[in-house]
Formats: sequence, C-alpha cells, structure tokens
Amino acid sequence: MEDDSLKRMCDDVKKWVNHSKEGYKRQTKDLIYFDIIWNSITKSINELQKKTAPLNEEEKDIVQMKYEGTLYRIHKKYKTNEQNYGVIQTEHYVSWTKAGDFNDLYWIHKDSDFLTIIAKTTPELFAIDLSGFTNYIKKYYNADYLIGLPVILKEQEVVFPIKYSTIQDIIPKKWID
Repeated sequence: MEDDSLKRMCDDVKKWVNHSKEGYKRQTKDLIYFDIIWNSITKSINELQKKTAPLNEEEKDIVQMKYEGTLYRIHKKYKTNEQNYGVIQTEHYVSWTKAGDFNDLYWIHKDSDFLTIIAKTTPELFAIDLSGFTNYIKKYYNADYLIGLPVILKEQEVVFPIKYSTIQDIIPKKWID
C-alpha cells in the first residue's frame, strides 16, 4: 500500500473512532466511505487465510485484525413498542465493543437507559478489531500511532455490520451496578 493511502486510512480510522457517541448518527454516504476501508481489510484477511504457503510475520499480524467472538452494541435511543426495539439490520459496518463490562464506556452514565445488542461472529462473518489495526500500524508503519485517547481505547472497539443472523439477544435495561 502506498504511504499516502496508508496515511489517509490511518487518519480515517481515527475519525471513525473519535466520532461522537452522543451526537448525530453517521450518514449513509459516510458509512459507504468507511465501508471501503473495512471491506479492504476484510478482503486482505480473507485472502491471507486462503493462502496455502505459510504466512510471514506481517501477514500473521494482518490476520490478527480479525475478531471472532461475542460483540456488544449499545443504543441509547430505541423504540420499546417496535419489533427488535427498532434495531435495523444493515450491510454497513458500525461500532461495537468486545468488552462485556460497560463500566469503562465513558459515554454511558449510571442513570442512562440503553439497549444492549449481543451478537456472535462466525469464522466467515467476522469483525475487524481496531486494536489489531493499531498494533499492525504501530509495528510496521508508525510506532507513535494511536487511534484515540486512553478513555476511548477502553471501549475495545470492533467494527461489524448489524446482521440479524448473528444477534443472540437484545436487552433493554437501566444501568445496574
């Protein structure tokens, strides 16, 4: 990848991560723009996983951007009287966390009502781990690269579309200590 393209990608990932959790939601045109980045990473991971020759260290680190497991997505605005509380399936990637403990999410307050969407990835439909992305960039291109402040890094953000087939539960709740 050319240095200009990689620098733009790194800057764009920072913009993604530092998007307000309280303000407006991302517009479709923005989601499409970011989907190009996420699809590029997904394609690279898929190609490397199909490779029959042993992977070199850098290729292994690219594959480490893949996250398989349980994901959590928080919606502070939801509709109690609609199917699935108004959660809509999308082909666009959105932010999730792999942290099951929400105490470190700075944007959820103890008096907040919120909806928790719990999903499980599959080997074929996996999430992209932004910590893995950061580790890769730091190791190979820019040792000083950070996608956000420590408070943001505690979110353990991954990106993944909302797919009904992967959702295990949707739970409306008030914060409970």
